[in-house]
Amino acid sequence: MRFKEAKGAIKRSRSIEDIRQARETIKGLDDEHYHLPFEFPVASELLDAYLARKSLPYNKQPNARIYLSADGKVNYDAYTLGEVHDPTYVFGIADESRHAEVNGLQTPQFSDVVASAPIEQPSITNIIHVKNTGLVVFKAFLKKSLSTMARSKIPRANALYDEKRAVSESAQLALLGDIFKNSADVYVPRVLGHSRSVIAMEYIQGEDISELTFKRFLNKHDFLAIADVLATIHIEFARNAEKIKGKFNIPESHTANSVVSFEKRTSQFHHEHRDNGLKQELFDRFTSLIERGRQVIADNHEAYHDYRDLIYGDFKDENLIKMPDGRIALIDPTICAGRNSMDIAKFARSILFKDPTTYTKHFHDFLRRYQEQTDTVVNEREVANMLGIDMLNIMRSYFLIPEKQVLVFPPTVRNVRQHAKYYLDFIDNVFASNLQLELAH
Repeated sequence: MRFKEAKGAIKRSRSIEDIRQARETIKGLDDEHYHLPFEFPVASELLDAYLARKSLPYNKQPNARIYLSADGKVNYDAYTLGEVHDPTYVFGIADESRHAEVNGLQTPQFSDVVASAPIEQPSITNIIHVKNTGLVVFKAFLKKSLSTMARSKIPRANALYDEKRAVSESAQLALLGDIFKNSADVYVPRVLGHSRSVIAMEYIQGEDISELTFKRFLNKHDFLAIADVLATIHIEFARNAEKIKGKFNIPESHTANSVVSFEKRTSQFHHEHRDNGLKQELFDRFTSLIERGRQVIADNHEAYHDYRDLIYGDFKDENLIKMPDGRIALIDPTICAGRNSMDIAKFARSILFKDPTTYTKHFHDFLRRYQEQTDTVVNEREVANMLGIDMLNIMRSYFLIPEKQVLVFPPTVRNVRQHAKYYLDFIDNVFASNLQLELAH
């Protein structure tokens, strides 16, 4: 099996043995021909590539790829727009630069790099192979998220990198990797390094849980496995609290905390609202529910402001990957002070916004399993309130996206905006502590 076939086997395979064999084949190939002495393009070029891809309509983004060639060339692929292929490379590494002497994550200056690799070379979206590290995925960090920029009408070309966030996530993943290194349920990808606002991390072979949700493939077994993962996270966070606090500066007031986000952002919606196509009736209903959320927090002020737990902060289906060996890989941690109910509610909301039927069918299975694994009794009234609060937090961000920019965001945004009345009715009900809903959708 040669390089191209080995890469194809990894991309297609569901078999652990096939993946292992393909990785070993790649690792054992002739170093002289396949060696990649540098690692990654400099951060500014990666950021350019990230922004260029994200500016495409969401359904076209998977066609804009980082290409990998057998002789070590890496370049951003042509954008596929309809039937037209525009072979303009955003960045690349020329053949003559292939064996340049570099340190860490530095590469030759972009002005010295020529994107000359042929378009027919083998590829895997967003990943390259680096000697002895397997497959690598890049992640860029911005000072303002793309949705925030869209709401503020800031051109993507004006995006600013955020090195502090890149360093923070690298530290969190390293810490989580150490905590869960012997876990039977949880896997944490290795961070291979970072260059300014871009980190390079191990590519995880598996199925994106959010894709399974969209396709209506998420089943009871998956819900139970994810409940096991969240239970493991909360148990280990409590057990290793001092270690975590000693190695990572835990934010006491982070917007990954649902109550903090509501009080800092969502409660200000009536001041932020602009001409974004939101009908007055919907605006009035949404703001009335924000007031109701404010009252829910006020009625439980002491309890809901007691941030006694360390939480994952962004525990949702988009940040979970189902691996072939049965473990769940975690990405995008935002460890902060909060309440465990916030992690539970965020996972519920991530499913609900894509597939309400599956949520209704299996969320109580998830809750029961979580309670069994943690040997605790979950306060369902609190989970319901946190679910309503988190739904308001996310809907606020969706509603503030200008209509003409919605297409460059994931389909969830359009789904929630199109079925806003359904989700607002849902919030009404969860604030009445009803987690088991079967509303017409």
